[in-house]
Amino acid sequence: MKKFFLIAAAFCASFLFQACEEENELIFVAVAPDGIEFTNAFANEYLLSEDTEDNIAERFVWVEPDFGAPVNKTYDLQASIDPEFGAFDVVGSSNTTNIAVTVKLLLDYAGDLGLDDDPTTTDADGNPNNTGAVHFRLRAYAGAGTGSNTEVFSDVVTLNIRLIEKVALKFSSSRRAQF
Repeated sequence: MKKFFLIAAAFCASFLFQACEEENELIFVAVAPDGIEFTNAFANEYLLSEDTEDNIAERFVWVEPDFGAPVNKTYDLQASIDPEFGAFDVVGSSNTTNIAVTVKLLLDYAGDLGLDDDPTTTDADGNPNNTGAVHFRLRAYAGAGTGSNTEVFSDVVTLNIRLIEKVALKFSSSRRAQF
């Protein structure tokens, strides 16, 4: 009888050790959400000047997407002068649901477009050379790395920009500025 209890105890012990080796953790699998979109309204045109380059031109705001699991989310705001996004820059990354874009950034893209604030220059059609467009989209993905396969992109939003042209002030000889 003593041998029976020892054999039963050994069997129970081996069963317990085997049970401890199994994974009993929940595994969550993130899935790409249906979509993501900006919630703010955008202006028809953004007037740009070097005098205001430190100001915020626009704050992009969106609703947090549902990846179907409790995962960390990262957002990349991408910008391009190409509406098809053949080439683009990541102008901001965040784990919150908004990213601000400064006038300085839009001025940099105006330079890439060949725009200027000189009222005497024109484009090939003879129009003022001070207007253009910059395109933005949002990439949302699970995790914090760049190589995520659970990602979603927003629709492209186009910001029409106009550089404020500089005009030289002229004083006539009969009217002089008084200080």
